[in-house]
Amino acid sequence: MQDVFEARTTLEPMMARLAAERLTDEQLEKLTKSVQRMRAHNQDHDVFLEENRVFHTTIAEATGSSVLWVFNETLKSISDGAVVGVEYTPRRRLAVAAAHQKVVEALKSRDPLAAEQAMRAHVGEAGAYWRRKYPELSARNVRWVH
Repeated sequence: MQDVFEARTTLEPMMARLAAERLTDEQLEKLTKSVQRMRAHNQDHDVFLEENRVFHTTIAEATGSSVLWVFNETLKSISDGAVVGVEYTPRRRLAVAAAHQKVVEALKSRDPLAAEQAMRAHVGEAGAYWRRKYPELSARNVRWVH
């Protein structure tokens, strides 16, 4: 799982940077609605996981890079932690929604550096949460689904 954290920390800020330069108004609207839905359904863990997936997939799509999209698709099967037992409390779900909102604001301003920094902070917070709440996951092997 440590490898997954490293890959996310490397790839996702770069994808947010590219997305800031390339995303469409429709993709920006999709991201905005995803954050709104995540907040509105804060008590529903399944909605949270779905909107988390939508958010990160939309940013990967917005890069315009099919290679980065494939990397994201490969990581997303385990990157939210649900398949390895990570549970997000309602409080943590709101924190994730707030982090997503910061990324959206940077993307709205079409500021690549701000988008990169907001995403770096977000994935850094996610990794810190996992390490604090689920320390056994860092050394756990990952089963890749083909």
